[in-house]
Amino acid sequence: MIQQPFLRWNRVIAGILFVITFIIYFDTMAPTISFWDCGEFIATAFSLGVPHPPGSPLYLIFGRIFSLIPISSDIAFRVNIISPIVSAAAVLFLYLIIVKIIAHWRGSIKNRTDVIVAFGAAIIGAVTFAFTDSHWFNAVEAEVYSISTLFTAMVVWIILHWSERADQPGNERYILVIAYLIGLATGIHLLNLLALPFIALIIYFRKQAFGWKSFLVTVAVTGAALMLIINGIIKGLPKLAGQFGLLSVIIVVLAIFVTAVWSVSANRNRLALALTSLVLILVGYSSYATIFIRSGQDPMIDENDPETITAAISYLEREQYGQMGQLPRRYEDLPPMYEVVGAPLNGREYSRSQEQQYKFYNPGRQWEYFISYQVKKMYWRYFLWNFAGKGPATDPGVTAFGAKTSESGVKWTQFGLPLALLLGIWGMIVHFSKDRKEAFALLTLFFMTGIAIILYINQDNPQPRERDYSYVGSFLTFAIWIGIGAAGILEKIFEYVREQGLGKKLAIAAVILQLVFVPGMMLKANYTSHDRSGNYVAWDMSYNLLQSCEPNGIIFTNGDNDTFPLWYLQEVEGVRRDIAVVNLALLNTEWYIKQLRDLRPEGERFITLNDNQIREIASGIQPWQAQNVRIPVEGDEQNPDGFIEWKLEPTYAKGQALRVQDLMILRIINDTRWKYPVYFAVTVSNSNKIGLDDYLAMEGLSFKLNSHKVENVNPELLYANLMTDIGKESWSVEFTPAEFIGLSEDSIKPTWSTEYQPGYMYRNLGNPDVYYNPSTIRLLQNYRSAYLQLVVHHYFKFRELSADPDANPAQLAETRTTIIAILAQMDKNIPPEVIPYDSSALQYQFGFILGKIGETGQLRQILEKLVQRLDSTVDDRLRYGQTYAQELGDFEAAKGVFEDLNETYLSLENAVKEQGLMKARISQVAWNQWQRLYPEIVSSLVLTYRNLEEWSKTEQLLVQWLERNPTDVSARELLNEIQKNLTPLIDG
Repeated sequence: MIQQPFLRWNRVIAGILFVITFIIYFDTMAPTISFWDCGEFIATAFSLGVPHPPGSPLYLIFGRIFSLIPISSDIAFRVNIISPIVSAAAVLFLYLIIVKIIAHWRGSIKNRTDVIVAFGAAIIGAVTFAFTDSHWFNAVEAEVYSISTLFTAMVVWIILHWSERADQPGNERYILVIAYLIGLATGIHLLNLLALPFIALIIYFRKQAFGWKSFLVTVAVTGAALMLIINGIIKGLPKLAGQFGLLSVIIVVLAIFVTAVWSVSANRNRLALALTSLVLILVGYSSYATIFIRSGQDPMIDENDPETITAAISYLEREQYGQMGQLPRRYEDLPPMYEVVGAPLNGREYSRSQEQQYKFYNPGRQWEYFISYQVKKMYWRYFLWNFAGKGPATDPGVTAFGAKTSESGVKWTQFGLPLALLLGIWGMIVHFSKDRKEAFALLTLFFMTGIAIILYINQDNPQPRERDYSYVGSFLTFAIWIGIGAAGILEKIFEYVREQGLGKKLAIAAVILQLVFVPGMMLKANYTSHDRSGNYVAWDMSYNLLQSCEPNGIIFTNGDNDTFPLWYLQEVEGVRRDIAVVNLALLNTEWYIKQLRDLRPEGERFITLNDNQIREIASGIQPWQAQNVRIPVEGDEQNPDGFIEWKLEPTYAKGQALRVQDLMILRIINDTRWKYPVYFAVTVSNSNKIGLDDYLAMEGLSFKLNSHKVENVNPELLYANLMTDIGKESWSVEFTPAEFIGLSEDSIKPTWSTEYQPGYMYRNLGNPDVYYNPSTIRLLQNYRSAYLQLVVHHYFKFRELSADPDANPAQLAETRTTIIAILAQMDKNIPPEVIPYDSSALQYQFGFILGKIGETGQLRQILEKLVQRLDSTVDDRLRYGQTYAQELGDFEAAKGVFEDLNETYLSLENAVKEQGLMKARISQVAWNQWQRLYPEIVSSLVLTYRNLEEWSKTEQLLVQWLERNPTDVSARELLNEIQKNLTPLIDG
């Protein structure tokens, strides 16, 4: 307990922490939509639509309320602000939790020593959590995880508050509040239920003396309560309605309510508490009614269409994602006996016999997968990101922890030293030494919100994105131990102070030092990478993708990132509502195909299947052998055949079948009868384009399907879309003169529009003050790829004109000028200084073309940058040296590249011979590449030495080569020739 006046101090400090963290979160908040689920959540909140299963109805209600508050003209901004508020509130409650736990073993907060220890340590723990990577990530965008963290923090604080008042009359009201919050939290995310074991243990240790029998009973009751909430209420009530009708649910709920009232009036206290808690959970859970009510009204976003009881059960069961059993543990190299037979989405379904066979298949491999991937990479790596540091897996001093080269590993020195990790481990030790029961309860919460999730969800490899945001509950728990660790240090300092007769200033200094070197270092290290201010990439790319399509077009998208932001723009901003966005992942489902069919009035539909036909197509994969496919074409003078024809290869089940999405692409193309333009987003992989490449032309961020074979680009529309110029945060668009593309100036409007118009937006991509993470930078390379296609088109034209002796010199000069203008505009819109090239190959291609049109100075500049890149392969560096020699005639620069390659190979060869591949830190694949290319390295270096007339070096290199390859006749002859020429020089 906290005595007056310190109780007021405690509340003031908590309020100050809320204000400070909110200001920081708000300052770094995304100004509009972000990628992944954010666009969908904001759009469904604004329209009260139905998001992906299992839904988050309470979050949608909050989002709808905030979307009506006129704090910004951007609706996404209004909904985004929920996350900074609730994330700061979670920090506030974390502070209060740590204070309570410290007060429990100290007895009470009754003097200034107690205040410094409890309040100071709680500030350190709470602020450390505030600046952790994952919590901060959730705090600046519209997602459910930040508010889920707040609910977890609230119920943990309330049960600790109850434990201080458990012997007072009316203490049950705290349990009832927790029950209501748990019910409400089901409308946010089910993660909050994982706090139940912690709550149960706090109640048990407070009310019972430990005994194995009573402890096991408590565990069993807690497990039963979890199953009751998940399977009895959340999933059970819809199933009951499906089996016996909605009236049965009403009867059951009324029966619970009536029994609860009776138990209260009859003074059956424990039964009354249990039943009243159940009633409150049901009241909180009732937010799900909004999902099913709104689905019945057919909003534009209506995922799974859960307006029937059967569909509602499927929605809550997440059947869209397949079955989620615990065995076998999933891994990537499935044996042939475990062939996929259904579930064309992210999950997998298997025949019963195959599953029974596989459960006992290679248990050692499953255990290894569970430990190395599911636990090590997909949990401990995330945990260490937050408390030790995060950095690219390829950087020095970074431990990969299973990460690939394009992913982040654990950077132990990101915060100077991993003091937060060490302080948390020390805090665990202190806690168990001070209060074993409460420490064990906290350990249970840490396990349930971390490793238990890994056990339950049984993740496949690979995952489409990092999943650290799911485990913030366990990171919050560890932050409690960080605060306790800080308290343990402060207690030691006070012991020393008393022994030495010193004042309290040393302890206050210790609080300040811990704040500076733990959360202070984390704030400094994480601020830039978590600052979303000025980042409009998701908004602009989605706008650009929609504007890539002509009126009433149909565009196939790949997944969440190129679908959800488009839904936001259409539903909230009213941009290009004439476009049908067709998500290929969802196109495997019956409900989605029906929604797409009904998207437009009957006479304007691009899907003409009836319900039975849709059901038949969506029932499973279609056996298929490679064969030619024809689709009729009418009225196209460039296609006299009257059809397009191509070979369609099997895409599924090891080359034996087609997916539902493939069949539906065929049906949509066939049923449109070329009435509506059809597009594929550039993010759609080649394997998902069903072999239509000969008929697809890039027009920017999309490929348009044509009714005849075409060049792979549409240069006119590519130019119109790409050659725009955007100010720092301006919405106005300034276009490059249109005479190159034959468009009148009136046809290109200098402002953004909700209707169709060519022209892309690139807001802030040239602003060095805006942070772009590696994933965003990789995504932005799609723009450069489009620019490259346009440049290549004009380069081929330039090459043809150069080879034609009768070509018009003015036309040749104009083509060259166009290429230079395109590249200049690209570097203006997407400056390499702000958005680096993710691919060295892409950057090299631009330089190579510049060299071929005579811009050798620019080629040299690009080569100088490429040579400095740490991610260049041996193949890349060899190519750079050859370009120096062949295109620029700069043999000195080429010599430097080739000599470096030669020296690197020789040192690697020695290391591999002496230490082996692993200790030499090179993979077998990389070493094979070095060995394959080494002859070319030597021959290139020999040629360079000869051009520089460095005969002694040439001789030395050839001798070195022949020692390894004595049978190389050509090298022997060349060496003899050089030695003959050298002899007169030596004699002279």
